Amino acid sequence: SFEGSAKYFNESKLLLTINTPFQKYQKISGKFALSISKGHLIAELKSSTIALGLKTIYIFKNMRDFDFQLSAVTGVNFVSSFLLVGTLNNETVDFRGGWNSVLVGLTARSHYNGWYDLEYRGSIFMPFEGFRESGAVAKFTYSNKFHLEIAAAVAKVKVGLKVVSVFRPEEEFALSENVYCDGLDVDESNGSKGEGSPKNIPPLWRALFELDTLYFPTATGHIKVVNYEQYSYSTTARLQLNIIDICLEDLFTFKNILVMGNELMITSTHPFVSEIKSKFELDGKRSSDTIVGLNLGVLSNNNTFKFDMSGEYHFQPLGNVENEGIYSVSYRLTTPFEALDHCFFDFNVQAEKYFFSSNMTVDVVNNTIKMDGTLEIDENFFGLVTEFSVASSSFNLPFCQLSFTKDFSAVEKSLTIVLKYPNKKEETEHFEVGTSWHFGGEQYLKLSGNVITPFKELEDLQASFLFSSEPEDREYNVEIFFKNSHSIELQISGKIQMENIYLRIESSLDQFRELVMNGTLKQQDGKLILESQVSLDQTVCMDLQISSSQGVPLFMIARLTDNRRWQQGEVKDLVTVTVDLRRKRVHGAVGYDLITLVQSGAL
Repeated sequence: SFEGSAKYFNESKLLLTINTPFQKYQKISGKFALSISKGHLIAELKSSTIALGLKTIYIFKNMRDFDFQLSAVTGVNFVSSFLLVGTLNNETVDFRGGWNSVLVGLTARSHYNGWYDLEYRGSIFMPFEGFRESGAVAKFTYSNKFHLEIAAAVAKVKVGLKVVSVFRPEEEFALSENVYCDGLDVDESNGSKGEGSPKNIPPLWRALFELDTLYFPTATGHIKVVNYEQYSYSTTARLQLNIIDICLEDLFTFKNILVMGNELMITSTHPFVSEIKSKFELDGKRSSDTIVGLNLGVLSNNNTFKFDMSGEYHFQPLGNVENEGIYSVSYRLTTPFEALDHCFFDFNVQAEKYFFSSNMTVDVVNNTIKMDGTLEIDENFFGLVTEFSVASSSFNLPFCQLSFTKDFSAVEKSLTIVLKYPNKKEETEHFEVGTSWHFGGEQYLKLSGNVITPFKELEDLQASFLFSSEPEDREYNVEIFFKNSHSIELQISGKIQMENIYLRIESSLDQFRELVMNGTLKQQDGKLILESQVSLDQTVCMDLQISSSQGVPLFMIARLTDNRRWQQGEVKDLVTVTVDLRRKRVHGAVGYDLITLVQSGAL
């Protein structure tokens, strides 16, 4: 995209938009303009798929003014489009030209004296083929009355609209009209023919119109508006279309934006819709109660169809705090259509500073959704609990519960999501995911989580990790816990203090109940040495010694014994594993020798 402007190169302007990859140059626009003060030159470039362009206007004042325009667009199918105009003035004639899809000439314009007083007429282009273009008039005046006339004629065909209207008209204006319908008494208190009746009050606004179309004879209509009493406006209208006569009578009462009403009656001579009757009422107070209602009746082919709609809004304050209280909204709709014979909606919410509770019911053609919920919220806590159910002809979902809790109010922060719903046996299925954490800098970290599901393999899954340290005492502790329902439980604890190392692993597995390791890790004579004793279920023991130095990266001796035989007075088995890895240099290259020895015997 590019947009430009220049004060010189005699005023210039440039607009350009390019979006492609291709598919026949998807959107390339363009435009360039000159001016040389308002002599104009415009060049264009478009796409999907291509159109070029040129436009120029040359202003030459005299020989009675002048203008002259030249236009072109060519993607050449023997000069696809060209135009030559002319123009004259005071107040315009135009000559025209043309080429592709031919056009010959003449237009004219007549009068302009501000937007409230103007009249245009003109045209004739030809050559033939249905007399391409012929004559037209457009007239608009607005002073003490409004006059609009727009019409066009080709051969014997006329299309047009004429509207004349007057505010507070004289008695004689459109006097012959008879626009009152039978059956709607807009002034029940005074009688429709009494002194205060809208029929006897001078109108506030009156209009008449004529409409010519291609398919029907001239249609005529009359409209009248009367300011009836202080807040009421009566509108009456009659429209005559060929053999159809349409009559409208309306009474609109407006006190303010929350208090208004409207009664409407439309009758016609066509049996498809012979009568429409409606009544609308809105009665409300700014901050508490509002009631709205609409009744609509349609008479079609001697059958009556009724539509009823109503809505209510109520607010009951709690205490003296602004906006805290109970809000209620209800909506009712009934129609004659089987696909939407009714729609009901009820919503209630109790709102307090940190707590909200609500319930909602939606019933659309016996498809019902119910929802209850509570919300508790403050700076460090967010708790949402919602229950919902769905009942329809094709789908049923009994009451389900969904909750989400975020608690950052304590040192240990937590998040929990819970879903509960009944299964086919009407037993409650429980899904839960929770996590908590505590970050205490580099010296303390605690993480934990749990998952609960109705599936036996993942019925209750728990895991936690704890790290703590005392750097001044060179002490570090780690605790890990894992549990999967009743089948697997694993607990690992480890500690490093100065040169001492301690590790304990406990599990619920029969083959691996407990593993304990005690040992030391120290630096001595240029070597890193680990010495430890490992016991598995207090039956199998292992003495382990590992050292590492520059010349001997790994030296390990492990002695494995079976305590059960020793305790029974038998000679215990002994397995010794030795691993010796040494660095060596051969012909300037570094290499390694690995010796592994396994010995078994009896003591």
